Amino acid sequence: MKRLLLTFIEEKNQVIIYFVISFIILIFSAFLRSIEKEIFVSRLGNVNQLISIPILSLIGLFCVTVLIHKKWFAVYAGWNAKGLRTAVWLSVVFFIVVIILDWTLRFPREINIPFPRSLLYYPVVGFVVDVLFHIVLLTILIFALRLLLPNISVETVLWVAIVLVALVEPVYQMVAGAATDGWTLLVILTGVHVFLINFAQLYLFKRYDFATMYFMRLCYYLLWHVIWGVIRLNLLF
Repeated sequence: MKRLLLTFIEEKNQVIIYFVISFIILIFSAFLRSIEKEIFVSRLGNVNQLISIPILSLIGLFCVTVLIHKKWFAVYAGWNAKGLRTAVWLSVVFFIVVIILDWTLRFPREINIPFPRSLLYYPVVGFVVDVLFHIVLLTILIFALRLLLPNISVETVLWVAIVLVALVEPVYQMVAGAATDGWTLLVILTGVHVFLINFAQLYLFKRYDFATMYFMRLCYYLLWHVIWGVIRLNLLF
């Protein structure tokens, strides 16, 4: 624990950046709840985000401090234009794919939160997903795998954990989608698409840092949920 505390102090700039992002997300969620109290129910359940987000942020801070201490991952490793460009291009590619799915197989009309609330809503949801799955769950899984597979190299364990964590969100979405519409082609292809997005994000996390990973999700959400979310209502319905 003393080593983690030392890491917390030595890497205070990364800690500050994480806290700033968390605080901004908390402000966004508080503002949205003041407008529409149940706005997050469909994605984040009935919990009060003003309580759950600070708790999740603190758990995430502990986990990411462990990851930083082990030198496996970082919150912010410094300015990297290449990483940001990669995040943008990946977002564009995934956006094009999801437009094709929407155009040919058609997602439900109400799939997106209406603009302009979407501008604040999706950064909150993205932060929760990235912290819960890509920091907390990833940390737990890495240490579980190291206990179960002590003879496997750390690098191999990290990649196995990345693949397994990348499966969590798509499996959840496919099961939820199949419960409503059955195992349709759209449900299956969406699952594959979401898996690739998560894997790409986790690659960016490992290659660069949390900031780059989260930036990719923000870019994708901006294109898919916000911009296309407005266009599709007039174009497809």
